[in-house]
Amino acid sequence: MRLNMLRRKRICIPASIVLVLLAATAIYLLLPPPPLPSLYNHHGLHGGFVSNGSFIVGANYPCNNYGQDFGTNGWGHLGLSEPAQRARVDKDFAWFEQHNIHVIRWFVFGDMRAGILYNPDGTVAKLDDYFFKDMDLAVQEAQQHKLMIIMVMFDFTMVRPAKKFGDVQTMGRKYLITDRKGRQSLIDNALTPMVDRYAHNGAVVAWEVMNEPEWSMQMPGGTPGKDGVPVAAMQQFVTEIAALVHTHSEQAVTVGGARRNWLTLWKNSGLDFYQYHFYPWMVKGWFRTPYNYPETLLKLDKPCIIGEVPTNDANAYTRYLDQGLANGYTGVFGWSLRATDPYAKLDQRGSQIDGWELKHRGNLQQP
Repeated sequence: MRLNMLRRKRICIPASIVLVLLAATAIYLLLPPPPLPSLYNHHGLHGGFVSNGSFIVGANYPCNNYGQDFGTNGWGHLGLSEPAQRARVDKDFAWFEQHNIHVIRWFVFGDMRAGILYNPDGTVAKLDDYFFKDMDLAVQEAQQHKLMIIMVMFDFTMVRPAKKFGDVQTMGRKYLITDRKGRQSLIDNALTPMVDRYAHNGAVVAWEVMNEPEWSMQMPGGTPGKDGVPVAAMQQFVTEIAALVHTHSEQAVTVGGARRNWLTLWKNSGLDFYQYHFYPWMVKGWFRTPYNYPETLLKLDKPCIIGEVPTNDANAYTRYLDQGLANGYTGVFGWSLRATDPYAKLDQRGSQIDGWELKHRGNLQQP
């Protein structure tokens, strides 16, 4: 009985309150939607996913097909929207997930052989029609396998003298760095649309402007003379792209420094974390840089990862992990899956990774 009486009661809301509610609803509908939350890096705004106190066992996945994972060219389409290519990437990502590797470096444009369409004057017109189809699937694969990607925009080889193979040009894009009009066309018509599309997607945790840019710069150890990029021009290039990423996205920015002793080149470029690479030959010569070196001696204002170490020697690889952790670095990334050079034996290091992670699991970052 009481229930029936309650059902018969009418609730009267004053007209003024109704008008206020309608007005509030209208305003809410007119407001732009809030940004989508990141999928993994909820505290990752501008570099928070690398922070002192956690250690990343990372990996290099430079490519499935160098320079052709995203977009196409006159040689044909080899991007991820081709089922066979996606299947191969899926298998590789499953290997990363199996061994609790959650952060990888992946090259995007490489030496500029695919993915971008150019105007007759050489300026950038737009990304080609396959580019986002391929990258969308790359991000989906990363999400499926709990991976976070540092997208490496360019390789230093983009600066080398151009080579033509029919209607396909590799390299020869130095002017996109040094020429203001060319650089702006690259930023406006390729990089901004790319960053915008994945601005709030936590599968992409950082953008790396270039892999080992120092090799292409006019400096000792780099590329002195007309074929190299002036140091100031490369620094300007990095600074402008860092500003683009920070303005348009939640992600971090870094540079894949070729050597530890060149890190100071990037201190004023707006990076969120630093990075350098190490190979055994670097301990020799007049600018030798031994691996076992405390991060505090670098006197950096942001965390630092060691973005490449060789994996061809199992004992040396675990020693690199041990010393990287002990010396205060935020992560060590093995080179590499899919590369074919003598240093790349990551696919043979699963048991070493598993054992090391089990021993140090209290220090490791999780997605």
